[in-house]
Amino acid sequence: TISRLYGEKNIIKLKKVILETTTLFIIIFLFISGGIIIFNKSFITLWVGKNFYIGDYLNIIIATTFFFTSFSYILSNFTFSLGAIKQNSLFQFIKDILQGIIMYITGLLWGLNGIIISILMVSLVSETWFYPKLLLKRIPLTFFELKENIIRLLIIIITAFLTSYFFFFLTISSWQRFIMMMILYALIFLLIVHLFYPED
Repeated sequence: TISRLYGEKNIIKLKKVILETTTLFIIIFLFISGGIIIFNKSFITLWVGKNFYIGDYLNIIIATTFFFTSFSYILSNFTFSLGAIKQNSLFQFIKDILQGIIMYITGLLWGLNGIIISILMVSLVSETWFYPKLLLKRIPLTFFELKENIIRLLIIIITAFLTSYFFFFLTISSWQRFIMMMILYALIFLLIVHLFYPED
């Protein structure tokens, strides 16, 4: 759809599709990342024992890394669909080489923590600099076009964070309670999204 709209020069509809799709994926990745932060400790504890849990700090880093790497992948697909094939391929090649080098160095220095943080750093660079810059070259978006989505997303993020804060400190001692809490988390998240996107 994105490639077809870009080929037809239907910029207005193309902007709408990109904004709505990006917003949808941000919400999905936010939901999954929040679930990792909230439930991973309980899942590991119930499955193999609390001694195998990596700790809250590293767990949050993993969830954050998942969010940014996933979002980076979506932006990469957008720019690829908009015809930036050479730029995309070259950047991905350079990114993979640099990430491999950085992972090796940080892994030697700080072990698993260093490897995960290096992945997060590379994803942050690609997401906050290269892909947005490449995307805006193809589809110029103004602040006013982005403002409504940004405001609603920020409200959802803040509301979801405050709501999820309650779940983080729950003690889940059985699989039944674990499943119930996950269902409750999903329902609350869906309710929050529906409050701000009732037309969807």
